[in-house]
Amino acid sequence: MTANISDIVVFDLEYTSWPGSLENNWSAPGEHQEVVQIGAVRLSVPGLTEQSTFNQLVRPHHNPILSDYFVHLTGITNEMIAAKGVSFDLALKSFLAFCDSATIASYGDDRAVLMENIELLGLSVQHPLLPFLNLVPWFADLGVDTTIVSSSGLPAHFGLNSSEKHHDALGDARAIAMALRHLASEEENLAKLIARA
Repeated sequence: MTANISDIVVFDLEYTSWPGSLENNWSAPGEHQEVVQIGAVRLSVPGLTEQSTFNQLVRPHHNPILSDYFVHLTGITNEMIAAKGVSFDLALKSFLAFCDSATIASYGDDRAVLMENIELLGLSVQHPLLPFLNLVPWFADLGVDTTIVSSSGLPAHFGLNSSEKHHDALGDARAIAMALRHLASEEENLAKLIARA
């Protein structure tokens, strides 16, 4: 990332899960972190004002039927996927077009999940998903215990009011953006963010 950056796209993912998936790192037979929703907000720099949003449901390929656990966690149903879901390939192309030349950022390495899906489906992707910024070290440097504060919990951590739905990719991306704006209102913090990539 350079000092003349003009946009940051903050994105979040929801992906297939089952009871115990997080604890066993999706190592059970047949378990994959297949993307089910991509949500993102495009922010201008330096004010981090929301310019536009991206929100796409995705049909998982290897586990096309969502688990009851996932449905309860996210509110995304099999019926919603059947009605509005697209292939991961199409969702990724649309997402990359939305990102264009912006720096891509997430709370944790969600880029690795996208790459895992690309490899899982044997896709050929020209865009390297770069420049990419993992926001966790920046938040940690500013005193956030990122081991316990989730993306959706960031606004509450800073005493900010957020009506965004938890475990919704767009809602979580907006929650991250809200916390970013709060901290980056101090010019020094924004400079540290820009210097990270």
